Amino acid sequence: MMSRFHQDLDELTEDVVEMGELVLEMLDRSVKALRDGDLEAADWVIQKEKEVLRLDSLIEDEAVRLMALFQPMAKDMRRLATILKMITYMERVGKYGFNIAKATRSLEEYEACCTMPSLPEMADIVIPMVRDAVMSFKNQDIALVADLTERDDRLDAIRKKVIAESLQYMKDNPDRIPPCVYYITISRYLERCGDHACKMAEKVVYMVSGKRIQIK
Repeated sequence: MMSRFHQDLDELTEDVVEMGELVLEMLDRSVKALRDGDLEAADWVIQKEKEVLRLDSLIEDEAVRLMALFQPMAKDMRRLATILKMITYMERVGKYGFNIAKATRSLEEYEACCTMPSLPEMADIVIPMVRDAVMSFKNQDIALVADLTERDDRLDAIRKKVIAESLQYMKDNPDRIPPCVYYITISRYLERCGDHACKMAEKVVYMVSGKRIQIK
């Protein structure tokens, strides 16, 4: 009976990793679409939102089924609880990728793509943060997320730079206010993705060690 449970739990873990890889690709492609003005890539991201929602529902339903059927305890229960948290944070990352792609579409109206290098710089930090959180869950390796606090601090500092640069650019070029408002909003999306990576990492530490920590 329990061997079947662990087989199902391992398969569910694979589904979580699949969802994580999908939202990572959405985030990565959305930033590249923004940087390059690539509307085809933006549309790909937008179309993937339904797949994220499908995986979210599928994983949640299966996790609840396993809890009800097998009534797991200790580490197995922590693993299932972590899965339910992970998919919530992953869904939000996917949504932010979706929102960045939608913003890229809107920027086309202003004949603008990303002219602010600090936004791709934020992405270069946050995408590995999310990837390491997902891989730490997959491999039960908390060493991968040991430095997330420092990375998140760098991310926050760059966001402040984006806001300052955008405000100055709007002051100097009033006709460019709408694109800069999008840049500020996108910086918030990326910052929130970093926050979700930190929350995922906290849950992985709890899953592996039973200890509750606060990364930020």
